[in-house]
Amino acid sequence: ITLINTPDATVNDPGPMCDTTAPVNLNPFVNEPGGTWGALVQTNGVFDPSTIPDSINPALVTYTNSITVNGVTCADVDSVYIFIGKVPPPPLTFSDTACGDNVIPLVANDTSATGTGIMNWYYDSAGVIILADSNITSYTPTVSDSIADSVYVFYVQEQNGNCPSAFSTVSLTVVNIGASFNTTPTDSGEIPLNMIFDNTSFGV
Repeated sequence: ITLINTPDATVNDPGPMCDTTAPVNLNPFVNEPGGTWGALVQTNGVFDPSTIPDSINPALVTYTNSITVNGVTCADVDSVYIFIGKVPPPPLTFSDTACGDNVIPLVANDTSATGTGIMNWYYDSAGVIILADSNITSYTPTVSDSIADSVYVFYVQEQNGNCPSAFSTVSLTVVNIGASFNTTPTDSGEIPLNMIFDNTSFGV
């Protein structure tokens, strides 16, 4: 009597993916390589998330490992579901101009029918320094003493689990306005007193 040790077909969960994720080699996720993958995986073990239609998402991936001895085949089969997240398109944003002492609303809109509408705002294009996690937020600029207008640029992306959209940008132009004047002479004098008013205002 020959006892055949059935090979292990265990597939470890590779985790969720995005529909824009590059093809993934699933062979490192099995306990014992050398088996056969099901229809959703290429024969070399490569899984391409972009090919999975919504109708079968999450995708059921199967793996079979077998051995044949003296015409007798012993097989083990395992499967795992892989969820494919949809990457939303970049949100629609609106640039604005306002006076320096105003609260400036930052607004971004979802442009897809299946988006979450959850917007994350950042100070930097790398998405590291968070401004706010909301689809609408307000920002009060620090008014510069410079007579030049200030331009602030912010970055926003729509969040869908682990599959965020590309960044959109919002430019806010803050108009600095200062009202002031000088007089010549600056002190009092006899009537009639002739004075010259020099407008030193800026931004107007």
